[in-house]
Amino acid sequence: LDDWADRVPRTTMIVAADGSVLAELPFRQGPEIGHRFPVAFSEIPTRMVQAILAAEDVRFFSHGGVDLQAVARAAWANWRAGAVVEGASTITQQVARNLLPEEIGRERTLRRKVREALLSRRIDRRYSKQRIFEVYANLAFLGAGAYGIAAAARAYFDTRLGELGLAQTAMIAGLAQAPGRDDPYRDPAAARRRRDQVLERMERSGFDQWFRDSAGPDAAPLPVLKMDMLVLLMLYPIVFLFGVFVGTPLFSNVLGLSFAVSLFLGNIV
Repeated sequence: LDDWADRVPRTTMIVAADGSVLAELPFRQGPEIGHRFPVAFSEIPTRMVQAILAAEDVRFFSHGGVDLQAVARAAWANWRAGAVVEGASTITQQVARNLLPEEIGRERTLRRKVREALLSRRIDRRYSKQRIFEVYANLAFLGAGAYGIAAAARAYFDTRLGELGLAQTAMIAGLAQAPGRDDPYRDPAAARRRRDQVLERMERSGFDQWFRDSAGPDAAPLPVLKMDMLVLLMLYPIVFLFGVFVGTPLFSNVLGLSFAVSLFLGNIV
């Protein structure tokens, strides 16, 4: 993970003898052209950490790389909708997805999802939550040629990361899910809706109190929540029938994968 993250392309700074910046040259990697200004976890404002957790993975600091509660919640939501309308990928899984070979990492297949889950578990065991979060925050594409939260702060608000207001922070955090759809330059209304959704999730999650009580994500990781194997075995036939009634191959694969991975992880956690 460290080697991969350290080799990721970033903005080239041309600096004068007195230390002033003369130019910033965007990186180019294949079809990707943009700016990236990597920051350490200690440099990420608490408010930004809260916003990203609310937008992407509210239980990041308590699960073990794969959030079984989110898997169950997504399976229920997708069954009710009759289609895949909600995912359960964690921040760790999104980092793992970028570590997979290109020909594997973008496929919507059972093989990729299993590899993604297993790799996420390995990453979570080997690296600190702070390091995983830092990698995610620096690598996520957020639109407008911005890769990572520091580049997004400059691209959208022409300011440094630590100077963002709460609403600005929430807007940037919400872009990772669909930077094209929620692009404030192309569709300001959509960007505002997504921003407000993130703000509501932050309030509903009670992050302010959580950060005070636990000293924030710098505190020791919380225990990994485990699901009882007997409960999983009892739920599996029900979920299987859900997939049969819905009748879509993709949905059946998602359900089957979710509980197969849950059963497997339950044996090794």
